[in-house]
Amino acid sequence: MERYGLLSANSFGTLALGAVRTSSNLDAPPFREVGTQASLCDNLSKMRNLVALLLFGCFADLAGAETADALDLLRSLAGDWHADLPGFGVMSASIRAVSNGKAIEETLGTPSDNEISIYTRDGSKLLATHFCALTPDGHIARLAAGPLTGSPRQIEFTFVGASNLHGPTAPHMRQLVIEFTDADHFTEKWTKTEAGKDTIFEMHFHR
Repeated sequence: MERYGLLSANSFGTLALGAVRTSSNLDAPPFREVGTQASLCDNLSKMRNLVALLLFGCFADLAGAETADALDLLRSLAGDWHADLPGFGVMSASIRAVSNGKAIEETLGTPSDNEISIYTRDGSKLLATHFCALTPDGHIARLAAGPLTGSPRQIEFTFVGASNLHGPTAPHMRQLVIEFTDADHFTEKWTKTEAGKDTIFEMHFHR
């Protein structure tokens, strides 16, 4: 024989009907109590925190994926390239993967007058370390790109620092833009600054 009764007000502050079941059938599962408002709020708070963490992880993965794509594009340029630079003649670019594929090395210029740049990853960014010969004793210019949020068909590096550069007015590269056209063509635009004046060197490379 079953008996039902009326429960008093629960923690939500309203009257609620509840059932208290007694039965000779010991195998019948008992009813579970409704959770309190405090525990409900706590669960909702935990759920919001979990969603925030998941979204943060997704955005971090997307940023990493975009950078990986850009580095893969640089790696795909491995080989020898040539471009005409007005006033300087034919420029060559020799590109290869180094450090077990973790960095990209580029030698740019002519056999007798050339410079080297190393491209590496720094978290969600790409770094270009340029060993420049513009100054009498040489210097190292560091340029950074990213986090990349636009099309990976163009990478824009901007100057972030230098070693052995004797003053801000000394000639150095302050910007590099690499544009990927297709498997056999790409463009490099180097911006040199000296005493506040910019000069752009634009080279359209082909294999």
